[in-house]
Amino acid sequence: MIQVVRRILKQRCQFKTVLQQAELQEKRASLFLRIQKWWDAQDLYMPAIRELRAAESDHVKPESLLLYLPSAIPADIGISGALLEKEE
Repeated sequence: MIQVVRRILKQRCQFKTVLQQAELQEKRASLFLRIQKWWDAQDLYMPAIRELRAAESDHVKPESLLLYLPSAIPADIGISGALLEKEE
């Protein structure tokens, strides 16, 4: 679902009207709230990821934020194999 919203937002980045810009802002806020919920769960099961997220800029658009899914985590971080299995 998040990937769908990201794709839509990227396609519509060239809005010209105030209404369209407001809609984009609402969608970005909604996406950011969903990402924050993901981060809350991620902090519980993958606390080492917090450091990776902290390295990102605070001024990145929500559709450009990395989600750090278990399969995308560098091996040296040490994510549990059980998490990788659940992702599949």
